[in-house]
Parts: sequence; structure tokens; C-alpha cells
Amino acid sequence: MGVEIETITPGDGRTFPKKGQTCVVHYVGSLTDGRKFDSSRDRDKPFKFKIGKQEVIRGWEEGIAQMSVGQRAKLTCSPDFAYGHILVILLRTSFIQHPIPHLWAHYVKICALFYPPTFYLLL
Repeated sequence: MGVEIETITPGDGRTFPKKGQTCVVHYVGSLTDGRKFDSSRDRDKPFKFKIGKQEVIRGWEEGIAQMSVGQRAKLTCSPDFAYGHILVILLRTSFIQHPIPHLWAHYVKICALFYPPTFYLLL
């Protein structure tokens, strides 16, 4: 499956993150059954990463690169584009272990593109 992008709110359709740009992301990560496993909103601190540098899961690398400024979307990632089939996730606040494959959903919104190249994604 890879990553599926379900647009909730369309973006400008013109401004996309480019390789090497810093993305500042607010997100909610959950299993497809709705169980939340992580949220930058809960910490009230956005997450930063550089697109194309393999600092995040493959589903984010490929999914966020296809989103434009202003777009709000749900990214559904198969295990091979997320955390693998035997899932042991080290998060900043806790460990979560799942013995079977799950699909992972991340809700993100792209709000603005700033220079020096910083890409903002807020939920």
C-alpha cells in the first residue's frame, strides 16, 4: 500500500516542500482503530525535520512531499512505510509495542513556507 493521502482541506496546489527544507509539524499519530500513539499537540511543541533526509518514516517523506501549503490531510501508512511489522516504537514520552502489523494514520496540515526554507505543517 505505501502511503495514502486523504485530503481534508485542499492547499494552494503550488507550494510544496522541497528536499532539504526544514518542516515544522504539528501532528496526531494514531492506529486506524483510532488509538492515538503520539501527538505534538499534546506536548504543545511542534516537531522539526528536514524533508528528504530520512529523519522520519517513509510514509511522511513521500506523503508530505505531495502536500501543498494550506492542505490538511490524513496520511495512512502501511507498516513498511511506517514502523515495520513487529512494532516497537520509541517515543519521547513512552514505549508502545504492537505484536501485529497495523496501518498508521497521521493528521497533518501545511500552513506556510518560510525562508530560510522552513516548511510548517500544523494540525
